[in-house]
Amino acid sequence: MAMSIRERIREVAVLKTIGFTRNRVLAMFVGEAVAVSLVGGVLGVFLASGLIRGMAQSPMGGMFRTATVDWRMALVSLTVAAVVGFLSAFIPSYRASNLNIAEGLRHLG
Repeated sequence: MAMSIRERIREVAVLKTIGFTRNRVLAMFVGEAVAVSLVGGVLGVFLASGLIRGMAQSPMGGMFRTATVDWRMALVSLTVAAVVGFLSAFIPSYRASNLNIAEGLRHLG
């Protein structure tokens, strides 16, 4: 996430030029990171559920017949995904939101 934000410094400068506040820029990047993390978490839960079902139906799947994806564990994994997304984006987003507009427009990246 840090590299994604660093690559978008000119975009941050343009957003601040048209009137976005620091908090709005910060919320935009952190919200994007949390959304991407949650989508990945949901896909991971569905993939795990599908793999468990597939292994249970395999010829050697006797030990997986009773395995399931517990909804509480799925909720915990989605919470962890959201927290990791938030933590990975907050500091780079905070730095980008405090960026001087002139410096951001001069940035070559």
